[in-house]
Amino acid sequence: MIVSLPGSMSLPYSKTLSTILPPNVYLHSCLGEFFNALDTTVRLFQLQPLLYRHNSYFFGPNTPFHRLLFPSWSKEPSILPNMHHLKSVCRLSVLLWISSIYIEAPITPSNHIPKDIYIPTELSLLRTRALRHNFDDVGSLEHLWCILAKAEGAMTPHERAYSVVRIMSAAKNLSMSTLDEVSDLLFGCLTDTLTTDWAVWRVPRVTEKVKSELGVSGDVMKGGEDLYAYAYNAMVENSGRSLRLLWGDHLPRTRAGAEKVGRT
Repeated sequence: MIVSLPGSMSLPYSKTLSTILPPNVYLHSCLGEFFNALDTTVRLFQLQPLLYRHNSYFFGPNTPFHRLLFPSWSKEPSILPNMHHLKSVCRLSVLLWISSIYIEAPITPSNHIPKDIYIPTELSLLRTRALRHNFDDVGSLEHLWCILAKAEGAMTPHERAYSVVRIMSAAKNLSMSTLDEVSDLLFGCLTDTLTTDWAVWRVPRVTEKVKSELGVSGDVMKGGEDLYAYAYNAMVENSGRSLRLLWGDHLPRTRAGAEKVGRT
């Protein structure tokens, strides 16, 4: 399972991207994508809470996702070293994968499909897939992540898995408590059990904790205009899909441009 392997890996931004980013650009982009995914999820939860409230029943009690994603397993003993940390990694991976459904909804290729239809449709497909694998009775977080990482009916990775693996390439090095803190924040949004003010207040504190544990200071996107331009050109080679998840329809060509977008 690639997100649980030690070290960091340089992966393409999607299955159609041929250019591999240099290690320093790749690490910065992974962290930047991590922070942006977290911030975007909470901002969407704050600005459009009904999207989460109307779909929270997918993650309510007596559902496969509640059984697997609710952090009760952390109290279970394990004879295997680092098993709890592996479960924390897989839990965050699954939550990021599901959260990306909400993030990508406004820029789905079928733009004529409203978000309030696209999201429950995707979640219904996800629930059907989980029930097909008997996750209502058995199954583990590790198994669930393995299922989601692959495209259904194929041996190729699911398109959403690329983003998650990039993020987890950096995030898997976090402590178990920090992984669980980020997961609890995402799970709270999906289940609509958080207040928006608390969630917004929590994001910068979680971000600083992640930076501290990974030894990152300041702007994770720093590295010079040449490196930023390299990352931009590489991601645009894939029609900019991954970058649009971060920046919407305005793709900044320089770090200064990115900072300008961030202030708007």
